Amino acid sequence: PWARYVPFIDRVWKGVAGQVLGEDLVLVLGQQDRLQRGESTWNFPVSYDKLAVRYRRWRNSLPEPGSGAAPADASMAMTAGELFEL
Repeated sequence: PWARYVPFIDRVWKGVAGQVLGEDLVLVLGQQDRLQRGESTWNFPVSYDKLAVRYRRWRNSLPEPGSGAAPADASMAMTAGELFEL
C-alpha cells in the first residue's frame, strides 16, 4: 500500500507494463506469421518460447486425470542451459 505514495511510481509501473506487453506482442506476431505461412507455431520457437515448449511437452507427458495411471516423478536436476535447450 505504501508504494502508491511514492512519487512517479505510476510511470514506473506503466513502463514495466509496456515492456511486458511489447514482449508479448513480439511473441504473438511471430506466431501469427508462422500460422499465416502454414507452419506450426511451435516448430521453430524463439528464445522466449522455449520455456512454454518445455512446459507443453511436460504437460502432455502426464497421464490423463482419472485414467488411474500414477503420475511419473517429473522432477529432475537441470541447469538453466539444459532447461532452454530444445
